[in-house]
Amino acid sequence: MHLPLQVGFMLVLALGAIPDLVKAGSPCDGLSFSPPEVLSKYDWRTKSPVEHLNHLKSLSDASFTVWGCSETWVREEHIPALLSLLDSRERCANQSAAISSFRDWHRSTVGHEAAWLIEAFRVGRFPPSLGSSGPLPSAAELRAWWAERLSQKPVQPPNTSLERTRER
Repeated sequence: MHLPLQVGFMLVLALGAIPDLVKAGSPCDGLSFSPPEVLSKYDWRTKSPVEHLNHLKSLSDASFTVWGCSETWVREEHIPALLSLLDSRERCANQSAAISSFRDWHRSTVGHEAAWLIEAFRVGRFPPSLGSSGPLPSAAELRAWWAERLSQKPVQPPNTSLERTRER
């Protein structure tokens, strides 16, 4: 009889916490909490994205919980290696943000998880969404995005005045 009242009270408490999780400013505001006991076992922030994918392959669990958030973990220099993995069908764990209430119990592929990591670069934070099991851009779309990005890069100016003089 009191169960609906208790559930309603818990919902009000949970909704009251949402403003603390979604703050203006950094894309990671409110998402960076990581219990030390979790990170002492495996801290993804100390690995490269490709090393992290190798860790996902080694897991027997279907899902890996991502504790914390980073705006700079997946960098532009990682994208070529991640693009080369997009067609991989090798099985690995999927990923879920620690704040997600959904956990997918189906294993993923290295290619799908590589796409999620590229998406992290594109949106400016890892994890880019609550979980990797949702739809992502296709490998062709990601490759086209990367080619377009490279074609729009400005030519780097010479580093020294001597180099500038040689080019004239």
